[in-house]
Amino acid sequence: MLASLLPTLTGGQPLASRTLRIERGEGDIAGPLGQLADAHPDLSIGCYPYQKDGKFGANVVIRGVDTAVVDAAIAELAETFPA
Repeated sequence: MLASLLPTLTGGQPLASRTLRIERGEGDIAGPLGQLADAHPDLSIGCYPYQKDGKFGANVVIRGVDTAVVDAAIAELAETFPA
């Protein structure tokens, strides 16, 4: 079935995707992430929290069609939450 479906699919613009691991709880980063999302409505921003060895953190994924914009947004986030 997949083989018959593939020729009918049309491609879209490729997405650039960057991930930043932030060693803070999701509650600590929610405000700045909201501001970043408001400033970049053309980007998709996902936050994936985790707990490891009793410490909280989150992997933040930023996706968009313009690589330069994605890179700028991830750099802005890295400045806000330095490692």
